[in-house]
Amino acid sequence: MTDAIHSTVIDAPTALLLRPRLRFLLIVLASAALLLTILLTANYLLERQQLEQSAFDSARSQASAAKQQIDAEFAGVRDTANNIADDLSNGTLAHISADIEARLEAETTANPQINGLGTNFEPFAFSPAERLYQAYRYLDADGAFVTLVHVPYEYTLPEPPPEDTESRHTAWYHEPIDNGARWDEPFLAE
Repeated sequence: MTDAIHSTVIDAPTALLLRPRLRFLLIVLASAALLLTILLTANYLLERQQLEQSAFDSARSQASAAKQQIDAEFAGVRDTANNIADDLSNGTLAHISADIEARLEAETTANPQINGLGTNFEPFAFSPAERLYQAYRYLDADGAFVTLVHVPYEYTLPEPPPEDTESRHTAWYHEPIDNGARWDEPFLAE
């Protein structure tokens, strides 16, 4: 009798294989799960790509707006410098130290984005009695404006070689004369 019982007992994996409906249902469910996984993954990748593109577009837009703002600030600073140069050249601003210092003060007060502004004259251009003249107004480390007048060194000398660390560097003077107007690195006086 035990032989008859053993012949009718079927293990679970074999039972699943023997039931076609159950096997079909499992295949359909597995296929649906696979399809759902593929669709969700594709949707995730598409949304991620759209989010990245949106972030990139936003960054590009912000950079463009910042560029326009910086360009406008630089244009204003350039115009200020050009106006001072024009006024010195045409005599509207006299070659009088007090007048020049007052103009530098007025411009730096009116334009808070300017943290340093100066004038430099070629030899004897300021006055036949004075070889060199320079006035430079700048923000010091404490945030207060300081004005330097009559620089105590010969800024018209050629630029020293790079290995010469003792001489004053004068490229700030020569470069614009040789190559036209330019922006300089900020100068922090000691």
